[in-house]
Amino acid sequence: MTEPRFTLDFLDWIPWPARATDTDLSDARKGEIDAFVHGKNASDYLLVLANDFDSLQARALVHRHVYADDDRTQAGYRELGATTTARINGCVFCASVHARHVANYLGDRPLAQRFLDDGLEADLPP
Repeated sequence: MTEPRFTLDFLDWIPWPARATDTDLSDARKGEIDAFVHGKNASDYLLVLANDFDSLQARALVHRHVYADDDRTQAGYRELGATTTARINGCVFCASVHARHVANYLGDRPLAQRFLDDGLEADLPP
């Protein structure tokens, strides 16, 4: 089996389960979901997670707590941690998303790509 190709490119992701908004949820629940994701990236990813809307809301709180930071360097390091997790578990989609954040926050696209290419063996600064 070949190792997946990790990239900073935007990757298409087609979910297997239906998006919550495409299911037989009540109109009220669909309205709650729409209000929650309104103005955000209403991606297929979020809309699939919305199948368990309570968990999506809890995830959003944790996500904001972990990743939101006025210090771009600290946010970049947290994204590097998320990239590491994705790199280890082989999720090229998640690695791509988080590595782009690393490149953006730290202002170092080559560093992010080097980590994607070399994984835990990458020559990274302290």
